[in-house]
Amino acid sequence: MAVRDLLLDTHIMLWMALDPDRIPRRLQAAIQGAGHRFVSAMTAFEIQTKRAKHPHDFTFSLADLDAAMREFSCQELPITYQDIRSLEPMQFLHSDPFDRVIMAQAANRNICLVTVDRDVIRTAEHYKAFSVLAA
Repeated sequence: MAVRDLLLDTHIMLWMALDPDRIPRRLQAAIQGAGHRFVSAMTAFEIQTKRAKHPHDFTFSLADLDAAMREFSCQELPITYQDIRSLEPMQFLHSDPFDRVIMAQAANRNICLVTVDRDVIRTAEHYKAFSVLAA
């Protein structure tokens, strides 16, 4: 598999930190061989939001995210105004605001998004604005 830059969807980052065996081997190999591994700032916002809403069920913290990003040599991908402007075309196929921003970031930077989320994959197939690496 060719070395390329990858943007890790939130669930992929969580699985890397908490349960790496959940990640299909094909994706594990691609992540390991990536040129750069990016994690969206939106992932941090999603984690913080879920932790605030469900503190007893969702115990993964931003400190845990920071540690996982260091462990797996991931770089933060900031959210830009252009990312926000790119959201409107995708809102009707996928309503999750966290995923929509991450998809826009992948599209705007021509970075492959690693995910197993069927709604994200369906959106990528429909718009062809960004590529996904899926199981």
